[in-house]
Amino acid sequence: MNLVVFLVLLGVLSFLAALYVDWLWFSSVGFSNVFKTLLLNRVGIYLLVFLLTLLLFYVNLRLTRRHLGEYIRPDETDEGREIIYLNQEKSPFQEFLHGKMARWVFLGVSILGALMISSTAADNWIVVQQYINRVPMGTVDPIFSKDIGFYFFNLTFYRFVYGTLMAALVLTTVVVGFVYMLNASTELLFGDWRQFTFAKS
Repeated sequence: MNLVVFLVLLGVLSFLAALYVDWLWFSSVGFSNVFKTLLLNRVGIYLLVFLLTLLLFYVNLRLTRRHLGEYIRPDETDEGREIIYLNQEKSPFQEFLHGKMARWVFLGVSILGALMISSTAADNWIVVQQYINRVPMGTVDPIFSKDIGFYFFNLTFYRFVYGTLMAALVLTTVVVGFVYMLNASTELLFGDWRQFTFAKS
């Protein structure tokens, strides 16, 4: 958990340092208002995407944890022989996933994932502004009969939204799949091959 906090603080400090350098440059050339507009757009997009992706990651991880199945070992073989296992019933990974600490780790992972996605999204603030302030160009393309402004403003924005959603979904899928793999480690790493049975007399 300390590592997660450290990484978050490092990212915030790095962002603030870059922001301060930009402010100094814009102020030196007399474009403070431009910097304020840029800042408000970047922060607004950053916060919106961060909150949405954080919710996506955390809800999926909580649902995954809630539906994790526990590996139950059979007490006897198909022939009726009693099975005695030489190893522990649960792997350390499974013990962790079903423990209380997993909630905090899931929250930390969700925050890191949301920071990654939102940082990339905030860099595309100009795409969002171009879409909000889009204007028709007065020329229609001969194939789809759309104003060519659609391809400069609308389509670029749609691709940005699509790319952000796909990045969030792919990252969520990878993390959830990793959680399922850890939960299955009892069968994969501590499976029934390490057992013996009493022979029938």
